[in-house]
Amino acid sequence: MLSHPHDCPGVAEGHFENADRLSFAVFLVPQSDPVGGFKLIAFEKGAGTDAYGWELIDESNARTYSGAVISKSPPGKYSQVDATSSVTTTLDGVRFGLIDKGAVLYYWSDGRFQKLVLSA
Repeated sequence: MLSHPHDCPGVAEGHFENADRLSFAVFLVPQSDPVGGFKLIAFEKGAGTDAYGWELIDESNARTYSGAVISKSPPGKYSQVDATSSVTTTLDGVRFGLIDKGAVLYYWSDGRFQKLVLSA
């Protein structure tokens, strides 16, 4: 069940890369083949400009489950599904979930997006 039923399942808004600037994460699938892979991209307005830059968060050419959604995860402590590692985030994260299948958290650290598998 979606925790935000009125939000678009392919767009999330938060402070993903910088606490001072709002970012947008977008989940893209090709219209010609909606199960033929995906791209997950973050957009953020540059400091002192009206131009947006983008960052590729993740991509796959493998079959994409039609129940995939993204949402914002607030700053906090998150643990890997097998409890081998955890992370405490200071910015929002992008949660990529497959309905009834699992979830991954993408979070900004060391100048790029990192990946933590939350559930399988």
